[in-house]
Amino acid sequence: MPPDAPGSHPEDLPRELAELNEHRHRTELSAVLRKLPGVLADATNYAHATQSPDAWTRVADTYSVVYWLAARHRWMHLAELAVMKQRLAAERAHPAAATVAEAGAFLNSGDFAGGLAIVDRAVVEAESTLRSHDRAYGLGILHLRGLTLAGRIKDKASGHARWSAVHEHQPVEARPGGR
Repeated sequence: MPPDAPGSHPEDLPRELAELNEHRHRTELSAVLRKLPGVLADATNYAHATQSPDAWTRVADTYSVVYWLAARHRWMHLAELAVMKQRLAAERAHPAAATVAEAGAFLNSGDFAGGLAIVDRAVVEAESTLRSHDRAYGLGILHLRGLTLAGRIKDKASGHARWSAVHEHQPVEARPGGR
């Protein structure tokens, strides 16, 4: 198979990315180092082949793992490259993904207020441009990123407002007690 061809089982990409993130959350560095190159290559090749927003979202999510690994080891040039590649992928992904990636860069660099300002601008735009499922997904993920940033600057009022907004945009059937 040529190096730029999608993997033989693109349906496995969501599971592989989830497993990679599980290794990341458990800080299993050897597993992350072993799996990351293959997941990144497969996700990128599939995204180029399909041009699907979902596929590009997976590429952006994979680059967040690259950033995490690079930052953990203080490989700052690689960390900067990962942020740049994540943004490029996010621009082709779902509308909220680019903003989440950009706000994540502010979060990772310690500029929590700057990231919160970006999220706030994106929320205003999403409220006026997104509809149905995209609106619920986009606003939910933006408010979750805002919740993280508000927590870092210890802004309880903003945190509570964002938590309420996340709940508001959650589908009724997914809410605790179905309310």
